[in-house]
Amino acid sequence: MHTFGKESDEMIVKAAHDVGIRLVLARTMYDWDGAPAGYVESVDTALKNTRELMEKYNGRSGGMVTVLPAPHSLHAVSVEMIKAGHDLAREMGSCYHIHVAEEPFEVEQVMAEHNGMTPIEFLDIIGVVDDSMVIIHGVWLKQRRSKLSAKKAESSHTALQAICSLQTVLQILQT
Repeated sequence: MHTFGKESDEMIVKAAHDVGIRLVLARTMYDWDGAPAGYVESVDTALKNTRELMEKYNGRSGGMVTVLPAPHSLHAVSVEMIKAGHDLAREMGSCYHIHVAEEPFEVEQVMAEHNGMTPIEFLDIIGVVDDSMVIIHGVWLKQRRSKLSAKKAESSHTALQAICSLQTVLQILQT
């Protein structure tokens, strides 16, 4: 995605503009060694690039482009990167996009590394579960913590905007 740095993001924005479609550029923030080289940035570089794009496009260009910070996931970024993406979203008045409990291995890994906490429990402990969070995939959320997410995001219904399984959404709605 960022093989050419911020220039790659600009190319995506231009392509969307050229075909006349709205774009939400969830700008991936990766600092994991296992990610493709073109995706990896330091926390400072990811913040700088994402902030510059948000300042340039959000609230401009006829509302056709919105840029969001998107620290990828607990298994692909540091806690520092997640907090940085969350803080940037809060500062800029936007939401942030994060993959949570996308695969069983992620849930198992987080639970093994963080004293049995599920991904959403751990994200809550580090202070990033709030109405700015947009959970992506979320198909392996534990029911008890789906409720936590929905309750914390109740005012903006962010948890219900998440792209996740119908079963998870129905469990949240039934509580």
